[in-house]
Amino acid sequence: MKDHRQYSMWLHCLPGKLAPRPALPGPLDVDVAIVGIGLTGLWTAYYLKKADPGLRVAVLEREVAGFGGSGRNGGWCSSFFATSKATLAREHGRPTTLALQQIMYGTVDEVDRVVREEAIDAGLHKGGMLEVATTPAQLERVRAQVDDERSWGAGEDDVAFLGGEETGRRITVRRCLGAFYTPHCASLDPARLTRGLAEVVERLGAAIFELTPVTAITLHCVHTRQGLVHAEVVVRATEAFTSGLPGHEHDYVPISR
Repeated sequence: MKDHRQYSMWLHCLPGKLAPRPALPGPLDVDVAIVGIGLTGLWTAYYLKKADPGLRVAVLEREVAGFGGSGRNGGWCSSFFATSKATLAREHGRPTTLALQQIMYGTVDEVDRVVREEAIDAGLHKGGMLEVATTPAQLERVRAQVDDERSWGAGEDDVAFLGGEETGRRITVRRCLGAFYTPHCASLDPARLTRGLAEVVERLGAAIFELTPVTAITLHCVHTRQGLVHAEVVVRATEAFTSGLPGHEHDYVPISR
């Protein structure tokens, strides 16, 4: 059997056993079938079951909860965009970009709320984020970063410029001149969050089948070697692993802009 602990520090340090859940035993009929047990799939299952406890939800996973990027990332829960606000605004408009930023601010607090409410031991700590400047050029950049955030509607409670002395009261960095600060960021253990959320989803009544590779997704159907899963709605939550599905080989490519 594959040793899943070898794939990251987070998985290696998990307490207890890392035994896979049973695979899909055979054909299944559900209301919602979710393919992928990363955070996208798990949060979907969580909110669906919270909204309608009677909904029949099944989550199918090729490996185990926490195996993919959701369980072995950098340990951040942040409100940062993967691209610039200017790029988003060009494609979707300024109002949509501003609304999305507020949603992302709120998402950090929502993750914190669920972790506390569901007693998930994810080591979450919302301490904010500092980008520290130790040279005049870096100091100019962090000042400009604060100004740019202000131009996109960020308030005093969202971002701030901290001088060297004030930054030094938060963290000790040699030759510190100042820092960009935002409270909308938390640190956590991603493997514990992912696996803890999977346990919560199961307690809410969703079925999780691990070691169940999905070979194809068609209308209202998820194809597996163990049998066909029929569902009114199929959620493809495979993220970077989407390219492993027939017909989706080029849906995702690594890119940064």
